[in-house]
Amino acid sequence: MKEVVNLLYIMIMYLLPLTFLPQIIHIFKTREVQGVSFITFLGFNLIQLVSAIHGYETKNNTLFYSMIIAMSFSGIIVLQILFFKARAVPNKN
Repeated sequence: MKEVVNLLYIMIMYLLPLTFLPQIIHIFKTREVQGVSFITFLGFNLIQLVSAIHGYETKNNTLFYSMIIAMSFSGIIVLQILFFKARAVPNKN
C-alpha cells in the first residue's frame, strides 16, 4: 500500500503544474486577463516557493522539482496578468 501511495504522490505532484496550462493558453490566445486574480496567482507563487525550499531542505526531490515547475507556470500567469493589464490601460494623451 505504501508503494501505491508513493507512486500516486509522485504522479500527482508532477501533474499539478499542468493544471496551470489551460489558463496560460487562454490568456495567450485571448490577450484578456479580466477575471484572473493577480493576488491568487501571486499567492500560489509564494506557496510554491516555500514548498520548493522545504523540498530542497528535506531532500524531497519530487516536492522540490514539481514546485519549481509549478512556480514557473504560475509565474507565467503572473507575468501575463501584469503585461496585459498594463497594455489595457488607456492612454491619457
